[in-house]
Amino acid sequence: MVPSLIGAQPVFHEDTPGPTNTTDDGTGNRDVTLDMMHFSPWASAEDGIYYVARRGVDPIAYFGESEVWYVVGDTLLRLGFPGSAGVMPVGEEETGSVTNYMFGNDPSAWRTGLRDCAVLRYSDIYPGIDLVYRFLDGSLKYEFAVMPRVDPSLIQMRYPDADTIDVNDDSVAVAMNGVVLTDSGLTVFQEDSRIVSIECAFEPRADNTLGLSVGQYDVTRELVVDPLILIHSTFLGGSGYDSGYAIAVENGFVYVTGETYSSDFPAINAYDSALSGDNDAFIAKLAVDGQSLVYSTFLGGSGYDFGYAIAVENGFVYVTGETYSSDSQQSMPMTQSLPGTVTPSLRS
Repeated sequence: MVPSLIGAQPVFHEDTPGPTNTTDDGTGNRDVTLDMMHFSPWASAEDGIYYVARRGVDPIAYFGESEVWYVVGDTLLRLGFPGSAGVMPVGEEETGSVTNYMFGNDPSAWRTGLRDCAVLRYSDIYPGIDLVYRFLDGSLKYEFAVMPRVDPSLIQMRYPDADTIDVNDDSVAVAMNGVVLTDSGLTVFQEDSRIVSIECAFEPRADNTLGLSVGQYDVTRELVVDPLILIHSTFLGGSGYDSGYAIAVENGFVYVTGETYSSDFPAINAYDSALSGDNDAFIAKLAVDGQSLVYSTFLGGSGYDFGYAIAVENGFVYVTGETYSSDSQQSMPMTQSLPGTVTPSLRS
């Protein structure tokens, strides 16, 4: 089930006495930290949702029965766990704050005093394996706790609605509707008197599903699988009309192509740094964290130019599209002149 009320609930968040998210200025006045990250019980389980992860009052993820929805802007990126027994999440480590849901003017329909927590646990999401969500340095993270003598290959993570999934040994980039979720810094370890790192890699499986390939370890002790989730979206454009039509991901880097009418579209390490006509196609490469551009370039001539599709292999970018420009940039083109009005020869 896809949550039907996401973003539509009236939420009132308040602090109760506790050290987690308040300060005292010495006069008895308490300052509430409204950007704290926490897990709150959901307003109604009728939507199949039991908890929501929030930054302040803004939702960043929803948690259902063996299913998670990550929220980026208007996009919901769904994660399932094939073969799971259907487990409901349970909150742990109360933060000292509460969440209230007040629908309408009938107090009997309100849900108030719901205790927020810092940890969310799916116990036995697979037999002998717990899935635990928490926060670290402003990011949402998860870990699998694998009990002794339990096979970690039972773990499966499926993104059924993803457009592309780029799998590397220690990271996965999942793209959908122009936003990217990255599982990065995969670490697997065991802890006794010291921490012992274990060799591990993400493993692509059929049907947008991921598993884990784990090296040798002591099966008599607990194993912890510990990646970090990074979800990012960004604006890309200038003062005119801009549109992105395709996205590709390789090694965590995000590649985008589309069209721009903006003369001030960001051109970084550009092949062509100026708008040549009313519009141009563009190609942009974003850093793994989505916070900066590796490069961004115009591509086109004096007519109209569009980038419709993009693919990447070993860092080389391939773009297809449409051009109405007889003077469009060409490098060993299959068609060197414009035979009429349109030549689909845009590429890089």
